[in-house]
Amino acid sequence: LSSPQTQADFIFGVFFVFLLVAFCFVGFKKVRMSYFMYVLLSGFVPLLSGSIESTNRYLLVLFPMYMVFAQLGENRQFDRLYTLISILLLAFSTLLIVNYFWVG
Repeated sequence: LSSPQTQADFIFGVFFVFLLVAFCFVGFKKVRMSYFMYVLLSGFVPLLSGSIESTNRYLLVLFPMYMVFAQLGENRQFDRLYTLISILLLAFSTLLIVNYFWVG
């Protein structure tokens, strides 16, 4: 974690790993077992590499997680929290791109 680019990638990686673990607790009862197993296997296999850097690109394509978010979004408090976290992630990502930490 020596460079700022590595630290930023690590922060995103940790966030998305926490998101995956939260899905494992919440999503077990909310989606079909086949979808749950798909997320579990597709999400934890990249973690076996020993590095959580760039795990966000593997976890963002796991569509059952969005199905759980849609169900949880019916709760007004969760919807507000999710919107706040999304705005903060957008601001953080924008700062990284504007300062040339990411190039694509």
